[in-house]
Amino acid sequence: MSTTVVPDHGPNKFVTVFIDGASSGNGQETAQAGIGVYWGTGNKLNTSLRLTGRQTNNRAEILAAVHALRQAKELGVNNIRVCTDSQFLINGITKWIDKWKGNNWNTSTGKPVVNKEEFMALENACQGINVDWRYVKAHDKNHGNNEADKLAVAGCNKSPEDL
Repeated sequence: MSTTVVPDHGPNKFVTVFIDGASSGNGQETAQAGIGVYWGTGNKLNTSLRLTGRQTNNRAEILAAVHALRQAKELGVNNIRVCTDSQFLINGITKWIDKWKGNNWNTSTGKPVVNKEEFMALENACQGINVDWRYVKAHDKNHGNNEADKLAVAGCNKSPEDL
C-alpha cells in the first residue's frame, strides 16, 4: 500500500486525479451530497467528505474539483489531469462560464446560473495551474473513477463539512 502524495511531477508531467460527486436522494429535501477525490491506492490525499449547504449532485461534482485543485496547488503541482464522469462540470468550466459571465451570470435562456458560486470557486481554483479536463464514462471499468465514486457515496453518509 502506497502513501505517496503525488508521483513525480516535473515541469511537463501531468498528475492525474479522479473526482466525483454524489447525492443520495438528489433533488429531494432530504438529499445528502458528498465528494470523492482519488489520487491513487492508499494515498493520504484521497478524500471523502459530506457537503454543507445545497445537497445536489452537480454541486458536489464542482466542489470535488475545487478540492482536488486546492490540494494540487498546496503540493506545488503545475499540471493536473482531472478525470470526471460529469460532462456538466467539464462543459461548465471550459465552454459555458465565459458566456455566463458575459450574460451577468445568466444562462442562454436568461435564467440565473444555479451553481454560480461553485463555478466562481472553481474558476479561482484553476488560476495558476494547468488543468487538463478528461471525461471518463461513469460506472465503467475505470478503477480511478470507480474509487472516486465510492469515496463520494461514502461522503454522503458522513457529517457535513465546509470545503
